[in-house]
Amino acid sequence: MEEEATGDKTNLDYFKVWKEYEGVAMHFNDLLIRLRTQALGGVAVIAAIATVIAKGDIGFELKWGILLISFILLTIFWIAIWILDLRYYNRLLLGAVDAILELENESKEGKPINKIILSTRIEEIATGKKKIEPVQSSIMPVKYFISQSFAVY
Repeated sequence: MEEEATGDKTNLDYFKVWKEYEGVAMHFNDLLIRLRTQALGGVAVIAAIATVIAKGDIGFELKWGILLISFILLTIFWIAIWILDLRYYNRLLLGAVDAILELENESKEGKPINKIILSTRIEEIATGKKKIEPVQSSIMPVKYFISQSFAVY
């Protein structure tokens, strides 16, 4: 990153810092997308295995037992994915976005960048030290995705 020394403080180039912050946010977004698509694949595999086993020549009670166990396993799996998604990866992404927004607001005011705050913002939001209200439109697709996927099986 390009820096310019002014006295005892260092001024960093806005665009280069923003570009690095944006790269981290894109990384977290990519992790979320991969988690969701791989989770759907995992659910499909578990459901397919349960279907193949249940369609075999087995007793009626055993079929329902297999379906019940499959449903319980899929429910536990989907709840774990929900926790990872909304309670961990999404918070990392929100922290990175919060740092980007703070950087952009400072650039509008013409303030020099004297410190890098990306990991600080991510930690504050991920640990709950800083509360931000996510835009409802950004959370609704996630809730819809998880609830509809749950309803399918």
